[in-house]
Amino acid sequence: VACRTLPAKLMGLSMMSTEVYPSWLAKIKRLFHVVPPSKYRELLTRVRQQCRAENGKWIAAMASTVQRALEDKVLAFLNNSAVEYWLPRVDGVAFAGGVAFNVRLTSLLQEVLRRPIHVPAAPDDYGLP
Repeated sequence: VACRTLPAKLMGLSMMSTEVYPSWLAKIKRLFHVVPPSKYRELLTRVRQQCRAENGKWIAAMASTVQRALEDKVLAFLNNSAVEYWLPRVDGVAFAGGVAFNVRLTSLLQEVLRRPIHVPAAPDDYGLP
C-alpha cells in the first residue's frame, strides 16, 4: 500500500468495524507519541502479528483501532489547547491538513465542538500553490 493512500484505506476499513482492541490501542497510540518514524515498521509488524491471531477479522478491527487512536490524539490536543477561550468566540472551525480528509474525525469534531467544521477542497499539501 502506498504511503499516500494508506490513511484513506485505513479510514475506509475502519468503517467496517466498531471493535477496538485496548491492547492494540495502547501500542498504536505510541506511534503518535514516542515512536520515531524509523520504528513504525517494527511496531506495526508486532501489532499485525498479534492481530493475525484473531481469526482474520483483524484488518477492520485494526483500522478501527487506528481511527480511535487518531481521534483520541486530536481530542487530547483540543482539550489541552485554548478551546475554552476561543470556542465561544467563533461560529465555525476551519480544519486543514491531510487529516482533514478523515470524514469520521471531522464528524466527531463537529459533534464535540458543536460548531460547523469547514474543510477546504484540498486541505493537504496538494492545495498549496
